[in-house]
Amino acid sequence: MANRSISLPVVVGTGVGAAVDASLLTAEKTIICGGTFTKGTVTVEFSQNGSDWAPLRTFTKGGKAFRTAACMWMRARSQDVEGSPSVDVGAEESSVSSASLPTPAGNGVGASVNVAAFGNLTSFVVGGELGGSCSVTIEGSQDDVDYAPLTTFDDPGGETLSASVKFMRVRTTGYQAGVPYSPVVTLGTVLGGAGAAGGSLAENITMPPYYSSLWGAQTVHTINVRLGGSDEAGDGSVGNPYATLKRALLDVPMIIKSDVTYAIDLTGMGVVPVDDAIYVAGYLGEGYTRYDYTKNWRAYGGALNFQSEPVVLDTIDAGDVTGIVTDPDSTLKTYQTTKSWTPSAFKGAIALGPDGSFEAFSIADNTATDLKVCSRYNL
Repeated sequence: MANRSISLPVVVGTGVGAAVDASLLTAEKTIICGGTFTKGTVTVEFSQNGSDWAPLRTFTKGGKAFRTAACMWMRARSQDVEGSPSVDVGAEESSVSSASLPTPAGNGVGASVNVAAFGNLTSFVVGGELGGSCSVTIEGSQDDVDYAPLTTFDDPGGETLSASVKFMRVRTTGYQAGVPYSPVVTLGTVLGGAGAAGGSLAENITMPPYYSSLWGAQTVHTINVRLGGSDEAGDGSVGNPYATLKRALLDVPMIIKSDVTYAIDLTGMGVVPVDDAIYVAGYLGEGYTRYDYTKNWRAYGGALNFQSEPVVLDTIDAGDVTGIVTDPDSTLKTYQTTKSWTPSAFKGAIALGPDGSFEAFSIADNTATDLKVCSRYNL
């Protein structure tokens, strides 16, 4: 497995540096604090949701530390820092997923969460307020009936532990009316590691077949991403979309039921690059065939799909075509027209047949007047 590293911005003086995505780093991390560091402290913090943070290691001078935390985000907090310190975090490449555990409104237990697909090693972060003598205990179970305590927080903070359980929940004790109480409990785990709930993932999850075709109703959860959306205030709806694909992917569970699919709608986003900062996991679920009679299209998909409403770039009438030339080797067809276009403006687009019929062509390229398309497919 390859090693990866990230650099955490460090503020000179007192303050918090920008958060950095750590979701591609495995839990066992090497933290190096270098540069010129003459005064103050630098604390490395981790988070699962980008809002609630817990300390991982504090440096009063340059050096290295080995820490274990499966986390989505990391940052550096400075206190009276002088000089120009730097913080780099290295680890093997992996994939971290996160979840939230519902907290009760007062004393009692919150709703349980199925964590069977998670690995054994789990890093918890408790944020918010725990006033007075209030405490939250994270409990684990194998059958969602009998629970045992895993760890207890009397104050906000973080902890990493190994627990082979299939369900988790939060129990609150010591709550008193009028005392500040707003705990947020999140957890992160490394995917693909040994023993989700005591064994491999396949041993604990009944996998649906990969290639079955489902004709009929599917429950489709659509997550919308738009220019002008917000990753912080958005909820993925059409009226309140996210701004980035990366944020939308956080709403997709790793295990998707066979009668459920997720669609990320990127209408109007143009070309969305997928690089090392975006991790598209191997989401598990059955294949399906979906046909929309109102739009005359048929889509073959799986558990997670990406979609966009088409935008009409131009139209070609029959009288605009002056000739058609087929390359005998590649079978590419060149439509010679009287149109005037920007070269390569339609490269990668789709040309639909007359009257919105099922005839469709993938456009390989275009010149100022000619359109080069791939062989026709009946979609």
